[in-house]
Amino acid sequence: MPSSERKLMEARYKDFLIHWQKTAKKRMTEFAVQGEERRKYGHRPVEPPFEIIKYPELLERAWGWDEILPYNHVDCWSLYKTYLQEYYKRNASAALLTHQMEHNAEAHRNLNRDDGNGLAALINLCINMESELLHLLKSRAQEFDVDEISLKDKLTNCAHQITNVECGGFPAPTIALKCIMAEAELLCDLLMRKTKITSDINISCRIRKFALRFMTYKGPECFAATAAATMMATTKEAKLICELRRNKCWGGNHRSDRIRGRTLVAMLKIREECSATEESTGGNSTATKLISDESDGNNCSEKDLVSKDNLPERNEINQNTMVETSLRIACYLRSFGVLMFCSLNPY
Repeated sequence: MPSSERKLMEARYKDFLIHWQKTAKKRMTEFAVQGEERRKYGHRPVEPPFEIIKYPELLERAWGWDEILPYNHVDCWSLYKTYLQEYYKRNASAALLTHQMEHNAEAHRNLNRDDGNGLAALINLCINMESELLHLLKSRAQEFDVDEISLKDKLTNCAHQITNVECGGFPAPTIALKCIMAEAELLCDLLMRKTKITSDINISCRIRKFALRFMTYKGPECFAATAAATMMATTKEAKLICELRRNKCWGGNHRSDRIRGRTLVAMLKIREECSATEESTGGNSTATKLISDESDGNNCSEKDLVSKDNLPERNEINQNTMVETSLRIACYLRSFGVLMFCSLNPY
């Protein structure tokens, strides 16, 4: 290609990017209007472009704060972390209020057993749910790795560490336990229906392992808030899927599956950042301490949770991301092509 043509293409592409940036707020406003219209008629809004998080007021109108905006590998991670912290702030109070109401209801049903420790009661509920899951897994032991999926022993062994963790009032254990329980309920439902659900099982297992990993985090609140936000989001979507399945809406969970898959990517990035910080401090600081090893190597050790040697989700997630990235690039190139070959001013 002659240099003159290349320079012309580069100049037009630069003009396109400038125009794209200048019209960003206008384009995001269209999604805001559309989101409000859909909610008015009881429909879930269409997912807006990631760049809308630069405009919080438009994000609230277009998407709201009840549901997490899924993460993409091609998007800015530092910007998304800021979004996750805001998502946590806007949802934490409601989540904690729900937990307190559930604890009060449970205490009322078991007046003689209430010890005033909501976290201990939640751990017991979680372990009981794991017992149910373990029973179902054993009935299908030829299909699934029971020890790999069940967290009963890990939760039992970590119970003391969880109840005694000092998080400065930050409710990471509560949020993590609720996440593990919601995923366990979904796993039980999937196993009872005896359908071909390998990919669904895999996603739930990975989310549960990340939640267990984040459970006793004691680092800066910015890290903790991002982890908590992802767990709150996956909990909400897991419960929604269970509700849809109970109502026999078999095809209605594609959106939730997509959100959970994307949020799993964010969990992976948070976990890697925490691990990198631990390594930089020699693993001795409690500044970013996650669940640590006990004397038993099968406890809550790194290798039992999510090790880099045991991350098949990396390949699956990256393949999905490559497809989405290719589609996004294709859209840009199509717009670019219009600018290159259109003889009229495109604006």
